[in-house]
Amino acid sequence: MGDIQHVHDPALIVHKGTWHLFSTGNGIPYRVSDDGVHWKYVREVFKEVPAWGKEAVPGVRNPWAPDISYRDGRFWLYYSLSTFGSQHSAIGLATAETPDTPAWREEGLVFASKRGDPYNAIDPNVFQEKSGRLWLTFGSFWKGIYLVELSPKTGKPLPGALPRCIAARPQGTAIEAPFLMERDGWVYLFAAADFCCRGAKSTYKTVVGRAHSVEGPFLDKAGVPLTEGGGTVLTLSGPRWRGPGHPGVVRVGKDDWLAVHAYDSQSSGIATLRLEKLRWKAGWPEQVALEKPPVAHELHGVWEHRVERGAATQLTLTPAGGVDSGPATWERDGDGFVLRWPAAEAPGGFWLDRCRLNKDRLSYTGTNQGGRKIEGVRVA
Repeated sequence: MGDIQHVHDPALIVHKGTWHLFSTGNGIPYRVSDDGVHWKYVREVFKEVPAWGKEAVPGVRNPWAPDISYRDGRFWLYYSLSTFGSQHSAIGLATAETPDTPAWREEGLVFASKRGDPYNAIDPNVFQEKSGRLWLTFGSFWKGIYLVELSPKTGKPLPGALPRCIAARPQGTAIEAPFLMERDGWVYLFAAADFCCRGAKSTYKTVVGRAHSVEGPFLDKAGVPLTEGGGTVLTLSGPRWRGPGHPGVVRVGKDDWLAVHAYDSQSSGIATLRLEKLRWKAGWPEQVALEKPPVAHELHGVWEHRVERGAATQLTLTPAGGVDSGPATWERDGDGFVLRWPAAEAPGGFWLDRCRLNKDRLSYTGTNQGGRKIEGVRVA
């Protein structure tokens, strides 16, 4: 919903309840949302390519493939500078106290590649261990995806730090857009395999492997190393949404959400943001299908609520757990929510409505405390 078309290479962070989205485009487009569903375009981060970038990468026209993180009171935006199909590339950094500022502070060059290197310095992603050690993973085609340690103070490589390969496709070079995350003692590496940027003919798919350490070795579910072409498939093209890739994961509460772009075959192959809840089983994310309607990523919003097909009551569930149409409150309950209506005559002082989201995730059914059927549908 909202402004989610023309979102390519999404980079997402949720900070203090607000969703911040950056993507490839003129000047790194920036969007904001209160719930991950309704998006508003704000501005571009850059009015033009930084002067150092024009000198480092002749012919560069726009920053690509951003990565966003937050630490030490600032937002850290890494970005790529390159020309299509070239290995003459660079990764830059800008920081800001608030992401909606028109004046990001340019921090300059982080890492570069040149013709003949085994890697291509684009598609950055930063990962911080619980110990505080900071890492940059990057890479597109050539000999795969690489990892280099950064200084937590500067956000740039430590003196003498050398890149090491953590994923590759020996029978081909089409792997890029890495993303690292930690969960339950494992480090997961997500990546995009095959080809993007061909509209509805794109063949991107998202793959994943895991390791006990950020330094690897990363193995897929079958035990094949990602450096030997392994990678458990997480998303594939469907009838409408083609070439899902450039993955990222954002954690909201106890839930993990996968962000990818996919090309809409029903809308001229336009790259579009897709956000899907990750479900985990035995330490692995389950394969994600993108063909269902957009997900209501947070339950707060406006719903039409009915009891046994009676008159509709419009409920606005607020992020703080209130209901603005009355004295009720709500809270998440598994894959749904519970409404509590104050009533002196009710057991415990509340009448309860237990609501479960349906498969479309834009409607719910359930029962109230008296056993009467309730249902609702999201309207905003």
